[in-house]
Amino acid sequence: MEHLEVARILDVMQAIVNVRQFKPDPVPADLEAKLLEALRLGPSTANTQPWELVEIRSDEKRQAVAQATLDPLMRPVAGGGQRWITSAPLLWLLAIDRKRAEARLGAEGFTHAAEDCFAAVQNLRVLAGCLGLATAAVREIDHQAVAKVLDLPWWVEPLCLVAAGWSDATRELPPRMAPEQFLHREGW
Repeated sequence: MEHLEVARILDVMQAIVNVRQFKPDPVPADLEAKLLEALRLGPSTANTQPWELVEIRSDEKRQAVAQATLDPLMRPVAGGGQRWITSAPLLWLLAIDRKRAEARLGAEGFTHAAEDCFAAVQNLRVLAGCLGLATAAVREIDHQAVAKVLDLPWWVEPLCLVAAGWSDATRELPPRMAPEQFLHREGW
């Protein structure tokens, strides 16, 4: 890979922050398919591929899911803490299929499944950034309330909401530690 490509990928990664303002323009089906492909290519411990996505399109379901969101400190808020999700052109719930996650690895499989799912979401977010789309991964949810709103079976555990679309909102990039601040060689 050429140096310019690497620099571009790193720029895209740096710009991945939760965007909360989206234009109403729909995301074309071919781009949506590419995002799903990026997620599908995520790592999978013991090849369990534990992820499930529920697409949320109707205003009624979006409003109900928004009411089941929490504020950034994971506290319940009247009407929901993340109301902005209703305006995202694409809104998915990422969930874990416990049966698949635990079939080969037992109860420990759920932890690996969550790690794999978030890595798969990062794949999606990097590709979205390369395509010029903005994204958000919303972990601040009331899991039981979201499961009820979306009629999830008992073995499907909500993990986070994933929003995507076009945005011209200014992105506030958080400060990041330099590698020297967290890299330890040959031990602590």
